[in-house]
Amino acid sequence: MNSRTTWICVAIAGLLFVFIFFVEHPLRVRSNAALNTTVFPAFDTNAATHIEVRRDRREVRAVRSGNSWALTSPIEYPAATGQIEKLLSALADLQWQTRLSAEELKNRPKAQEEFGFTAGNGSIVVKNGRTILLNLLVGTNTPVGEQIYLQVVGDAGVYVVNADLLRFLPRSPNDWRDRTLFQIKQPINSVKSRSGNKVLALFHTNNLWRMTMPLQARADNSRVEELLDKTARLQVAAFETDDPPADLDIFGLQTPDMDLSFALETNVLATLQVGRSPTNEPAQVFARIQNQNSIFRVARETLDQWRGPHTNFVDRHLVNIPSNGIVQIDVRGDDSFSLQRNGTGWAIRGATNVVVDPDLVRDVLSFLGRAEVDIEKEVVADFTAYGLKAPVLQYTLRAAGTPSNSVIAQIDFGTNQPDKIFVRR
Repeated sequence: MNSRTTWICVAIAGLLFVFIFFVEHPLRVRSNAALNTTVFPAFDTNAATHIEVRRDRREVRAVRSGNSWALTSPIEYPAATGQIEKLLSALADLQWQTRLSAEELKNRPKAQEEFGFTAGNGSIVVKNGRTILLNLLVGTNTPVGEQIYLQVVGDAGVYVVNADLLRFLPRSPNDWRDRTLFQIKQPINSVKSRSGNKVLALFHTNNLWRMTMPLQARADNSRVEELLDKTARLQVAAFETDDPPADLDIFGLQTPDMDLSFALETNVLATLQVGRSPTNEPAQVFARIQNQNSIFRVARETLDQWRGPHTNFVDRHLVNIPSNGIVQIDVRGDDSFSLQRNGTGWAIRGATNVVVDPDLVRDVLSFLGRAEVDIEKEVVADFTAYGLKAPVLQYTLRAAGTPSNSVIAQIDFGTNQPDKIFVRR
């Protein structure tokens, strides 16, 4: 090869490099960029206040109120805000993989039918007030099935996008309903459960729960709080009907098996009516919120705990030691005296030369705070049989409060048995 041929080859290679670097590469970059272009690059999900989705000839509408959404059609019901926000985010991130321009569709007179836009396959309208932010038609799947056709109303072109978008479109309003069982926005301080002839009533006062029915007693605070938390987290398993004239007897709701009410003082915030179990779902029960049309299914395990024996809710601790501690202990027995807290120690009230063992006092208070009881009898007419008509020992515990110190508990100790001691608080 002579030198002239060599230089010609070098020149050709140089021209090819210049063409690739300055012409072909930018064109390829722009082409790839176009393929990744979002369908709605200017769409702001926070601006959406109304959304309408039509799919399979069914329409679901929702409206935003503050940070939450509510269904407005075909039913009015709190919406699953997260589900709607997922759809809005999917629309904001939506990318087209292929776009058929209006020019390319000129020779396809039946394009609308071909791509499924006339069969009512689906549509999405997003508004800000009355201003339309997005308006698009959802067509059929592409022949391979992993993509769908999409058309923006007002644009004669057709987009091909990932079929994952369909996962976010509701087929019925139930897909967008908030499944939280209780929509209670206010604090509660009263719970009442009625099941047949059994009634359980609890009232929250001074940071503690008390039982007011069927008897007056301290309630097991941790148990009540735990059950309230489990109840608040209950989700609707399935919606059965929203038909106002539905036959309640079919669901066991004409005369509910249980009513569970939550109130603030005398203001009842919600009452759940619980019916029978579905034939094929014994772990669920039919239920509804009183004065609402919706009948649904919910897991029964947590609800059954509310209609258990009222003794399950009684605080079995002999005494609750308050956070500010006991400042005085009055003892009445073979000998009677009062212990009074003196700084970090204890002293016998009225005595000057008696030394009190502080560790012993702490041990007694620790035992009283840990001790748990079994209920021997709830209503007693005569305490003689228990040795409590004239107790052999009585402790009165007082905490800092009024000038004379408020009584926290008076504990009477009666007759000893081989395996137990009768006690009356």
